[in-house]
Amino acid sequence: MTSRALLWIALLVMAGCRTTQPVTVTLPASLPEPPTVLLPWHDGWLLGGGKVLWWLRDKRPIHRWILPAAVQGGVVDPEGVLWLGTGAGLVRLTAPAARPERVPLPALDRFPSVTALTLDAQQRLWVGTAHHGVFLRADTSWRPALAAAPVYALTTTADGTVWVGTGIGLFRQTPDGWLVYSEEGTANHGLPDNIVERLVALPEGLWVIMSEAVSFFPIDATDHPVEFAYLGHPGNRIHDVVDLPGSGYLLATDDGLVWLRELPHFEAHGGLRELRVMEYDLARPLSPASLALPDEPITRLDRRGNWLYLAGPSGLFRRLLPPAALAHR
Repeated sequence: MTSRALLWIALLVMAGCRTTQPVTVTLPASLPEPPTVLLPWHDGWLLGGGKVLWWLRDKRPIHRWILPAAVQGGVVDPEGVLWLGTGAGLVRLTAPAARPERVPLPALDRFPSVTALTLDAQQRLWVGTAHHGVFLRADTSWRPALAAAPVYALTTTADGTVWVGTGIGLFRQTPDGWLVYSEEGTANHGLPDNIVERLVALPEGLWVIMSEAVSFFPIDATDHPVEFAYLGHPGNRIHDVVDLPGSGYLLATDDGLVWLRELPHFEAHGGLRELRVMEYDLARPLSPASLALPDEPITRLDRRGNWLYLAGPSGLFRRLLPPAALAHR
């Protein structure tokens, strides 16, 4: 083999190593609060917590914005416009060099606390508020969509259904109006807890994260949720969930990262309504060191292809799937 061929092989190996290396983007100063927003935007990432929002690109922090109040959620529309929910209203950001613009809503308080946002199948913007329910933006006009309050979470599942998490239960959009799941629900419309704090839509279904329980609605059978009470101990809040193809799920919790090997099946575990996952070896905690992460709260997760993105107050971390921490399960 010629020296030139050997050189090309060496270069290819080096390039391959670079593409699979873990990446860490460290912020100049930690976010004032654990991240509540992690979104891809303009060939980079948006990372926000408290009043601070960063745009990260090319493995470094590029631009910082100070928002009028703590950021509570965000979405990017098809035109690339970023919509943010803050404690002081809805904020729009049209480009990385633009200034945040506050957008009034048709409520008594024109700039209410915006707690959640989603885009539906028609790419219309839904905005949830703490005290004024949900508003829908169609074209350039707004209209009330749901009067329930407080709203804690909004999401759209793969089948195009809009879901709203509130303090009085879970609302599911149907052609005939809103279907409600709650503690008072009957038949297949019950939930173990009325306070729905977060909704995470994954390709295979919807995670409903409540103050004292978790439910999972399979996308092909949303009237029959799988329920389990908590992971680890009561009050262990779950901040985010990401699927690990062929390896279960990774959850960001108050107790750190938890790997859930599979969803619990009540038939296999005695039909317990309040299934404590840790007791059945379905889940295990992952130490920060096992993923080469700093010892800090990881509260936002994302997956793009074979890459896992984890966000904490100090920055954004990229790891190749499957994580080595799961290799010896």
